[in-house]
Amino acid sequence: MIILGVKDALAQKFVQLIPSNNIDVTKRDLSNVVNKPSNSIFFTNPDDFRVYELGSFNEDTGALKPLAEPKPVFYLSDLKGNVQVQ
Repeated sequence: MIILGVKDALAQKFVQLIPSNNIDVTKRDLSNVVNKPSNSIFFTNPDDFRVYELGSFNEDTGALKPLAEPKPVFYLSDLKGNVQVQ
């Protein structure tokens, strides 16, 4: 399992950790948040947030393995309009 983090460019800190099976699943899940009208800050200000890969988590042993440096993956604004939300 990978560990991703959402970084807020204005706050200059990571505001949410996301355990995920893979990046495509995370993109799908966050596409729904970014595209569904709500008061979510991810919906109202997607340009302010970038997702980074931070490391991995072994579900069997509980071991965390961080990357030496966070790896940029995508901006939330890249997901705007990518999914039809019901």
